[in-house]
Amino acid sequence: MNTLFIGRRLIRLKSVDSTNNFAASLSLSDAPEGTLIIADEQTAGKGQFGKIWQAEKGMNLTATVILRPVFLSPEKLSYLNKAVAISVCQTVQTYLKSTTTVIKWPNDIFVGDFKLAGILTENSVRGSQIVSYLAGIGINVNQETFDNNSPNATSIIQQSKIRTDLNHLVDTLCEQLEANYLKLRANDLSYIDNLYHSMLYKKGVWMNFSVGKENIRGKIAKVDSLGRLIIETEDGRLLTFRNGEIQYVFPQL
Repeated sequence: MNTLFIGRRLIRLKSVDSTNNFAASLSLSDAPEGTLIIADEQTAGKGQFGKIWQAEKGMNLTATVILRPVFLSPEKLSYLNKAVAISVCQTVQTYLKSTTTVIKWPNDIFVGDFKLAGILTENSVRGSQIVSYLAGIGINVNQETFDNNSPNATSIIQQSKIRTDLNHLVDTLCEQLEANYLKLRANDLSYIDNLYHSMLYKKGVWMNFSVGKENIRGKIAKVDSLGRLIIETEDGRLLTFRNGEIQYVFPQL
């Protein structure tokens, strides 16, 4: 692993309820910045809004990296979320040479209209500092079938037809995370923002969205500095949404 700090402290677990829960239980002395927790199995893996992240034991990457971005003010937290998403997207792309990997706002990695990875972040803020940031990362790697509760799930092996070495993938992820995190530490926000938008799923494409009981047609203009999705409607309005306020309407898969 060619990193300075991310992944240098590595905790491997056979089974755990959630790597994010385990990470949150560690003391500062047990978990310096860059600590990585990997589990062969999660019995209660977490997704957004209480959803369950399902992964076949030993076939995928279920991990949490602990960051301590005290250099970053809370109002710039979205740039760290973007940096993590970029890193996961770049990692997956390494193993899918002929397929484009994209970031579906706010926290999923897609191939076409299929979900290959997800990110769950949790943070602790004290005053004007982000003292702890947990990035829970789930990547579908060598799992070949998914149950009916995950109709749009896919994996690296489904897309590439090649089995991936999980240890190599971990090394790749840590290297990508560290490179983008150091860009953020150097306050190169434009680099993070431009790269994120170049990877953004359906950016500039007219499509349907669901907002409560209402359907709207629009296209993604950008994700702003606070991490909100900006949609341009057909009549030229710009609408702003936070996570959970708008849903993509997918074509039939």
